Amino acid sequence: MVWIDVQKLCDNFLDEWPMAEYGPAHITLADGNFEDGHLLYCIKETFKAIRKDKENNELWETFAFLMMLVDIPENERLEPEDEAEEMEIRNQWCDPS
Repeated sequence: MVWIDVQKLCDNFLDEWPMAEYGPAHITLADGNFEDGHLLYCIKETFKAIRKDKENNELWETFAFLMMLVDIPENERLEPEDEAEEMEIRNQWCDPS
């Protein structure tokens, strides 16, 4: 399986847009939560912020970056130990017993 170092991608993005980690995508950008649910929430919140401030380039760049991240399959986006932990949590929620 291929694993993509999204934390490195995130660090590179923040080098270019350092204040983005304090915006509506902080859950992903500052906290390193790269699971689908977190990314989709950040995309929604960033889009809401763009609707209020359409001229903010940082928000547009953040939105584009999040869309790029969510396009990477989750199993390639999460570090192997994070993926195992995520699967364990999902199994607990989906376990019918």
